[in-house]
Amino acid sequence: MSRHIVLLVAALALTAPAVARAQSTVTESAEQERERQQEARDRERERLQEARDRERERQQELRERERERAEERAEREREKVEERREREREAAGALDTTVTFDARGSVSIACPAAIQASSLQSAR
Repeated sequence: MSRHIVLLVAALALTAPAVARAQSTVTESAEQERERQQEARDRERERLQEARDRERERQQELRERERERAEERAEREREKVEERREREREAAGALDTTVTFDARGSVSIACPAAIQASSLQSAR
């Protein structure tokens, strides 16, 4: 009978590490699965963050382009106003005051009324 007990004890001793190894393998597998799931969540979070970053950059580029267009429009408008003023000055220059001298030494000055009025207003 003692032989049976020795064999039984030996069998139990040999199977105990196998059971423990099986449990640790299951635990390791569960741990590895949790790690894989965490890595998958991290990758998804990074992907979403990158997508948000790309969208934010795209929106910023659009705002910058729109601002540049507005500046260009304002610059063109300023140039048009300046050209218009220049044309008005040139047109007004054609209507400038005329001074004539005759042989007797008299001087005659002719000023258009519109020029006189604008000159008076700008002088004030």
